[in-house]
Amino acid sequence: MTLTRSESRELFQTSEKLIGVMLGQNIIQAYAVIHCIKGEEYAVLKNLSYIPEVKETDVIFGLYDVICKVETSNSTILDHVITNAIRKIPDIISSIPLHVVKEQES
Repeated sequence: MTLTRSESRELFQTSEKLIGVMLGQNIIQAYAVIHCIKGEEYAVLKNLSYIPEVKETDVIFGLYDVICKVETSNSTILDHVITNAIRKIPDIISSIPLHVVKEQES
């Protein structure tokens, strides 16, 4: 099951990333892999859906149970979302943020 966030319910939307680029805003992205209490994966998914910066979540199989994509306008907000929102969700045992590296110019 994949949960995606859309601020408008329209079928065709302009990409948030494209709008950010057009407005000169940098979008900071990260993925968080989450280990949670067995059987509580979908409860964690539901709680993640209440965090506006969480754009997509999936239950996964393997070492971790849930993965989510987080987008913010700056690193300070990203740090706050991970430490004060995601890590405080009940049933989460541990989480690891994986910051997306922007394209590097050579």
